[in-house]
Amino acid sequence: MKVSEQTPHRLKLRHVPFMHWLSGGMLICFCLSSLLYLVSLKPISVSLRCQHNLPSQTSCELRQHTLIGSMYIRKIYDLQSATVIQRSGHKGRQYYYIELFNGIEQIPLLKDADQNSAEHYAIADRINQFIQAGGVAQSILQLYQSGRTNALLSGIFGLVGVGFGTSMTLAPATTCTFYKRLNKVVVRHSRWQGRTQTIERPLNRILVVDIEERRSKYGKRYRPVLVLAAERIPLMQDFAQEQPVRKAIFSIQAFLQQRSS
Repeated sequence: MKVSEQTPHRLKLRHVPFMHWLSGGMLICFCLSSLLYLVSLKPISVSLRCQHNLPSQTSCELRQHTLIGSMYIRKIYDLQSATVIQRSGHKGRQYYYIELFNGIEQIPLLKDADQNSAEHYAIADRINQFIQAGGVAQSILQLYQSGRTNALLSGIFGLVGVGFGTSMTLAPATTCTFYKRLNKVVVRHSRWQGRTQTIERPLNRILVVDIEERRSKYGKRYRPVLVLAAERIPLMQDFAQEQPVRKAIFSIQAFLQQRSS
């Protein structure tokens, strides 16, 4: 919040939550792009069909299915092994996926499958046993993995992120005007879609101008508050850095002290 106009009889301060709007817009763009990738490009299920062309050679067809029904087919020649890969995710959470190796490259089967670790190891064992058997016991192997539950959870988190980002972009710009001759203070919160909230109070009802603190994982944030006998009126609906808030409070206090003197 900064002083935009000051005379002996009027003090006007304005706060535009530009960083709040920018952060909200970036969050919306990130979540929407993630949802678009989830719906149109990310495989949510796979089917693997393998057969022995020769006793010592295994070829496979990997079909990847997306949420909108698209299918990508990949041929894998000379499959040699299947390995369960373990990775650490957010907050140390362990997740697993199966990686196929054909002597040239590693090919993930489905990275966000719904199966647990034991099921992953069981599938990898089936693939390795099929490769080692060389077509003696089984000529064709068919497997299926699904990640629909994880995809649904990712979609829910994406929608929640869009909602949270939208609420950030709706943070209002604030204009606070102190009128000495009219003996009143007018706090006006204006949103970019045209909605306005106006609060008017007499100047002589203001007891003190306080600072309100909020802690978050990114540090402390602040906003100025008018303290009246029966209520507290925040001059901003969001929180900002400490230095500009304290400067705004100093300007308000100086104006009110000048009025009282």
